[in-house]
Amino acid sequence: PTKKIISYKENKGKGGAVREGLLYAISNGYDVVGFLDSDGAFSLGDVGEISLSAERLFNENPNLGMIIGSRASTSKNKIKRSVPRLIISKAIKRVIKWSTRKLTNQSYDTQSGFKLMRASEQLNDFLEKDFQTKWFFDIEIMIGMGYFGNIKEISLSTWRDVRKSHLGVGSIKSVYRELLIISSIANKSITLNDHH
Repeated sequence: PTKKIISYKENKGKGGAVREGLLYAISNGYDVVGFLDSDGAFSLGDVGEISLSAERLFNENPNLGMIIGSRASTSKNKIKRSVPRLIISKAIKRVIKWSTRKLTNQSYDTQSGFKLMRASEQLNDFLEKDFQTKWFFDIEIMIGMGYFGNIKEISLSTWRDVRKSHLGVGSIKSVYRELLIISSIANKSITLNDHH
C-alpha cells in the first residue's frame, strides 16, 4: 500500500523513468528525492541508514545539493566488483572527470546508482525537460543543478557487482557519444556562468 507505480505510454528508458519518479515525488511534497538501482547491489541497511540521514544533512548544510551512496573501497567496507567492470568503470570515471574538469577538481562516484537530492522548485524546473543522454542523466542533473562542489559522499558498508554487463561495440560507441554530450553540457554551463 505504500508503493506507487507510475505509468506512461512512451518508453523513455531508465532516465525517463527516474525523471518521472522524481517529478512525482517533488509534486507530492517530499523534502528529499532520489533513485536507487533495483539490481540488488545495495544493502537495505545502507539504503535505510543513508536515507534517514539525508534530511538532517540537507538541513544542516543549505548548500548541499546531492548525497551519493559511494562505492569507494575502504578498509571498513566490503565492495566487490568484477575486474572487467572495474576497468570499464575507471575508464568512464576518468573521462567524466576530464569532461567536468572546469566545474570541479573533486572526484565523485558519479556512476553510483544511489543518489539523493534536496527537493526544490529549481530541481522540478530542471526536470521538466527531457534528458539529453540515456546513460548519464544523473551527471546532467549534477551539472545542470550546479551540484559539483556541493555533494556529500557516504561510504556504503557493502556493495556487490550483480549485473552481468555485456558491453558490445554498439554500447561502447553510445557511451562515447554520450560522454561527448556531457562534455558539451559542462562547457555550456561554464560559459553561462561566466556571463552572469
